[in-house]
Amino acid sequence: MEKVQSTGNSDGHKLIMDARKEAKITGVEKVISFEPDLVYLLTKAGKMKLTGKDMHMTNLDIDKGVLDMNGKVDCICYMTDKEDRTFSLKRLFK
Repeated sequence: MEKVQSTGNSDGHKLIMDARKEAKITGVEKVISFEPDLVYLLTKAGKMKLTGKDMHMTNLDIDKGVLDMNGKVDCICYMTDKEDRTFSLKRLFK
């Protein structure tokens, strides 16, 4: 997997994925939820949802805004406020 080095620019958000099995995400401000089939993050680019199977955190450094994970990623999406409200209600009543 390609390595990302910090350039001191805290404005950026990057997602680097290797064969849908490993991912490095920068610009992470908060991990809202992390489950084996669903990851929900707040990034500098907005709210981000990843779905898949057997996903696990291998590294998390909120001070640097970096999250490394592995597992099978099926879907990545950035959510709008309207989608976020719908998602929260569905999770509440699941």
